[in-house]
Amino acid sequence: MPHIVTKFGGTSVSSLETWTNIAAITKKHMLNGVQPVIVCSAMTQISNMLEKVIEAALINEHMSLFATIEHNHRKLAEALQVEFNGISAHMEQLKQWLTGIALLKQAPAKTQAQILSLGELMLTQLGHAFLQKQGINVAWFDARELLISTPYPNGDTANYLSARCDCAPDSALVTLFNNCGAEAIITQGFIASDPEGTTVLLGRGGSDTSAALFANRLEALGCEIWTDVPGIYTANPHQLPHARLLKQLNYDEAQEIASMGAKVLHPNCIPPVRQANIPMVVKYTQMPEHSGTLITQDLDENAPLIKSIQVKDSILLISIDTLNMWRQVGFLSDVFQVVKQHNFSVDLLSSSEFNLTFSLDIAGPSYDRPRITALLNALNQFGRAKLIEPCSAVSLVGHHIRTVLPQLGPALEVFEASHYDMFRENRMQILIDPALMPRDVGNFLTE
Repeated sequence: MPHIVTKFGGTSVSSLETWTNIAAITKKHMLNGVQPVIVCSAMTQISNMLEKVIEAALINEHMSLFATIEHNHRKLAEALQVEFNGISAHMEQLKQWLTGIALLKQAPAKTQAQILSLGELMLTQLGHAFLQKQGINVAWFDARELLISTPYPNGDTANYLSARCDCAPDSALVTLFNNCGAEAIITQGFIASDPEGTTVLLGRGGSDTSAALFANRLEALGCEIWTDVPGIYTANPHQLPHARLLKQLNYDEAQEIASMGAKVLHPNCIPPVRQANIPMVVKYTQMPEHSGTLITQDLDENAPLIKSIQVKDSILLISIDTLNMWRQVGFLSDVFQVVKQHNFSVDLLSSSEFNLTFSLDIAGPSYDRPRITALLNALNQFGRAKLIEPCSAVSLVGHHIRTVLPQLGPALEVFEASHYDMFRENRMQILIDPALMPRDVGNFLTE
């Protein structure tokens, strides 16, 4: 039996109304002769609450937030008319872990991963019970038994909190699902296990990645990302009301849009479906009949060259002024070896004969100020290294971007000299002070 993967995000799994839609979507796929594989995130805001309750436990002030987490799940169970007792063991386990953190005054990454995994585990057990009540023969699987991570060398925190998994067609997984006797499968996003069987996470937003991994391994007919918006837009519609829905993108365009600030997709979910040439569609849970945004390998040469403008905050620039890089073999290699040693990732860079400037995404929790300072001090051996902050990245995403530069002149004049331009094949990026991004520039670029 062929499969289709349907992923539902936090807002799509947090009410009776959305679960009723999930049941209808699942039944429709079953009528079409496919076995739906339902991948779910935790309830909306629960992952955030679990992160905060860990912090609160370090100072032994976690019971109030723990009670809120329990109340929210109990309230959803009542709305779905399913037994809360099905997840009471998880709540008790959470309380024990928090008590241990409070006593030891520490929360290692391994324990954090175990606690954060509970959001998806509890939600899918409630959802499994609801779907069964709707007459769907659905089997519950623990994603930690299905997805095994590939360890990073010398990266304990990353291995537990932002693990990665290889993807390749898996006939054993296909056989497991087809022979389980169920019409549909429900499992968790965001979580996996390492080769030793320890719980790991795929990073925040990792449920999209889980869905794409399952789609690749099952050689699924498609991967649907069900969310709280009708699809991917030319810009953030909350900031620019005139933003338009994009009905079709190719993988590269979707990758750039996701990487540069769009919240609707996680960047890591594109490579697995692109590798297997599996169509991905972003759809609106509240309006299942809406077409959404289709993502495939096809490039529409007749479409506008600029598909989207995205704004991403929390960008840090490091600029190195030096006379030593002129015709010096291996200068860039030496610089980026230092960056690697300090465990940072460079996004884009701009260089001239006497200057090297590159950007770092510092939104992640591991990019703390002492580590940034240590990196800057280490880079001073190559010249005068300085920070340029705060910055926002304004990215124009599309194809043949360089060919439209003459038309962008009036918009770019607004930035005057206070920006850095960086290019990739499908992206032009302007790094600026956030205060220099007026609304009329965004409107100009999206018209």
